[in-house]
Amino acid sequence: MSNRTDALPLTADTAARLDRLFRLYNQRLVRLARNLTNDPATAEDVVMDAWVRAGRSLHQLVSPDAEAFAWLAVLTRHAVADFYKVGRNREIPRDWADAVASFPLPAAPAAEDIVLAEPEPELSERLAAAVATLPEQDQAVLLLRADGMPYAAVAGHVGRGDSYVYAHFHRAVGQLRLALAG
Repeated sequence: MSNRTDALPLTADTAARLDRLFRLYNQRLVRLARNLTNDPATAEDVVMDAWVRAGRSLHQLVSPDAEAFAWLAVLTRHAVADFYKVGRNREIPRDWADAVASFPLPAAPAAEDIVLAEPEPELSERLAAAVATLPEQDQAVLLLRADGMPYAAVAGHVGRGDSYVYAHFHRAVGQLRLALAG
């Protein structure tokens, strides 16, 4: 974010106005930044940078506080653009052949080895047994939803409404949790 330290100190009136604007618009600016960045943590950082910019240039704002959101939104958009500038996100090349530059990695199995490992038969047997204890309609709803079928499609398949499917799916999941917890 901005690293400028040449800003003038805020006067009491300017600080009070900045405080009012913060209380009025901070949540809206965070929502705007979340929409622009798709990351809540980055959005918070970007909005804080926008508030620093606002503090530095508040003397330029001539509109009343009730109409200041547009100005603050522009500052937020500029902060987002600055955050995603190419120079900021450029990777630093490393010479991985150099022993000093290479970092030792912890000894852990590769992710694909974990994923491709055989599932524990005990769990799948217990799960299959637990599913078999469910009523027939709940089994159908559960298995179709587990395959990724949307609620509306499951409802058409079982001949019931969406609310029926939703209720029976969640009831089946709750029963499975209880059965597998023991």
